[in-house]
Amino acid sequence: TVTIPAEATSFSFTVSPLEDDVAGEGAETVIVTIETGAGYDLGSPSEATLTITDVTPTVSISVSPTSIDEGSVNVVFFAISLSSTPVSDFTVNLSLGGSASEGVDYSITGYSSSITISANNGGAFVQ
Repeated sequence: TVTIPAEATSFSFTVSPLEDDVAGEGAETVIVTIETGAGYDLGSPSEATLTITDVTPTVSISVSPTSIDEGSVNVVFFAISLSSTPVSDFTVNLSLGGSASEGVDYSITGYSSSITISANNGGAFVQ
């Protein structure tokens, strides 16, 4: 029930979307409808729809440095970043490729075909 005060011609309220971090759930709607009642006629429109769009983070990767000499003792880091900080753990799938062969041309530590980025963290590193 909404009571519009005397001398007023409108009333407003707010709806605030919450981040539920369920990726791929698609758009969701909130529909508010004016129901029939005593003392007023329904106008047009008598229903309003709010669409809450799913925010799917963008995942990107970078490497620094981008080239290294064979036999170098330097360590190279691959950084995986999210466009927004997840509110729950977030898994990113990875694959290895290229012309260099693991165990012959390079060694790798910390790599997995999937990396879980912890809640409230914006990325991960692979060494």
